[in-house]
Amino acid sequence: MSIFKRLFRKQRESPPRPSWEAVVEMMHGQNLDGFSDEVSDVLYSRDKDKRYIVLKKENGNFTYQLQELYQYDEDEWNYISGQGGALPGMWVPFRWDIGKSIFENKEELLRELQAEPEYKRYFE
Repeated sequence: MSIFKRLFRKQRESPPRPSWEAVVEMMHGQNLDGFSDEVSDVLYSRDKDKRYIVLKKENGNFTYQLQELYQYDEDEWNYISGQGGALPGMWVPFRWDIGKSIFENKEELLRELQAEPEYKRYFE
């Protein structure tokens, strides 16, 4: 292909960026396979844009992580949407807080989790 044709060829158009509501729906249940521990439970907030991931460690103990949904901005979406099966966002640790306690059983973990201000604000 000549340099002239390469300069003036039509650029690939990205699909329109999905609405926030569509992103929330599309991301439900996504990105749960990236944990080294077993995913035991997933609790979604009322708006479905935050979630607690309850993880079971190899030794039988439990821990959890609060995540929030991040929607790619226009530039990110233009780049990512060209990849097959691209999702319009990703789950990230809430306020980048990833350090949580370890619990011997799930009941103890759920009591602690439900006492958090974030749970009371977004999940009840």
